[in-house]
Amino acid sequence: MRKLTYDCYYKDTFVTTVSTLKEANEWKTKDNFNSYKISLVNIKNKETEKEIELRLAKIAKRQEAIRSKAIVN
Repeated sequence: MRKLTYDCYYKDTFVTTVSTLKEANEWKTKDNFNSYKISLVNIKNKETEKEIELRLAKIAKRQEAIRSKAIVN
C-alpha cells in the first residue's frame, strides 16, 4: 500500500515532507523560492494473528469453491 505525500523544497533543496495538499500549498505561498513535489511512500500494514487466520480461511474457502465448480463442470 502507498501513501501520497508532498516533499517541500526551498531553491531545489529538500526541507521537509508533509501529508496534505493544504500544508504543501501553505509552504509554497510562504516564499517565492518554495516548491513541492508529489511523492508516494510505501507503508506496511501489520496484520494480527486473527486477521491472518481470517484472510487464509477466505482464501481456502474460495479455492475450495473453485475446485468444486471445476469438478461439477
